[in-house]
Amino acid sequence: MIDALAAITKLVSLDSGISALCSTRVAPRHKFSNSTASNGWKTPAKGIELQYDPGGTPDIDTAIQNVRIRAACYGEDDFQAARVHTALIHVTREANRVVITTSNGVAFVYWLLLDGSPETLYNADIAMPFVQVYLAARVAEVPIV
Repeated sequence: MIDALAAITKLVSLDSGISALCSTRVAPRHKFSNSTASNGWKTPAKGIELQYDPGGTPDIDTAIQNVRIRAACYGEDDFQAARVHTALIHVTREANRVVITTSNGVAFVYWLLLDGSPETLYNADIAMPFVQVYLAARVAEVPIV
């Protein structure tokens, strides 16, 4: 079965605008750290954290996942976080009927849409602002061949 969050994370990370801003810092959990850990994302920097959020409507008749995703778009300051958010908006406008290769197989993403307005917040643990927005996605459960 396709992991919808993995497919959406891969879709977002492959976008050229996101890559230009965030490099490889797109993941289901942010890895920002003020320490010198080798696998951590150094702060401050741009990045996107994508997580499942309650609210997707299950489709009990077909092998399709309708999921809601919380996206946190981090930046060095409010303006930079907003730039990352704007790049994510671009992805949602382009992501219709996309095929993405994941570790669980080849995924078919029907769509990725904005599902609410943005909110500017601050993560005190890592001393970085972020723009939080919710997304709705429709992903086929069965890998395509």
